[in-house]
Amino acid sequence: MAQMMDARPIRFEGEMKVYDSLKNNLEDDVICYYNREVFGHEFDFCVLIKNLGMIIIEVKGWNSSHIVKVVSPNEIYLKDYMEDKSPLQQAKFYAKGLHDYFDQHYGLNLIVLHCVCYPFLSESDYKLHGLNIISESDTTLFAEDLVSNEKIVSKFQ
Repeated sequence: MAQMMDARPIRFEGEMKVYDSLKNNLEDDVICYYNREVFGHEFDFCVLIKNLGMIIIEVKGWNSSHIVKVVSPNEIYLKDYMEDKSPLQQAKFYAKGLHDYFDQHYGLNLIVLHCVCYPFLSESDYKLHGLNIISESDTTLFAEDLVSNEKIVSKFQ
């Protein structure tokens, strides 16, 4: 069971699902942070895995019925609004901020990876809606990846 350093989310179902999955499916020596601020911006999750590094996870709690169309990484039409920020670019931005923070404050050049997580979408939903133009499936967590340690960790390697 992973060490969760912050309280479980109470507002967003997708983030709650990811929190529970990380807590229950990752090893004891994994440390997870939720909703921490780096240089004025909050990431969803940061996972510290021994001998690998850190992974920033940007969670999008979208479900299949709410996705209207994906035009580009920065133009995603959902049922009630348009998302104009690529989830992958968000994750990359937070990862770079975290990397820069450790470099500037501690002189450490750490590996900080990034991924997008769709806790309510399967990989087939992702393909159906064209979300593959946002992120590659190898570095994207889907609903089916959140069920076991092996599936989550395979995406981080």
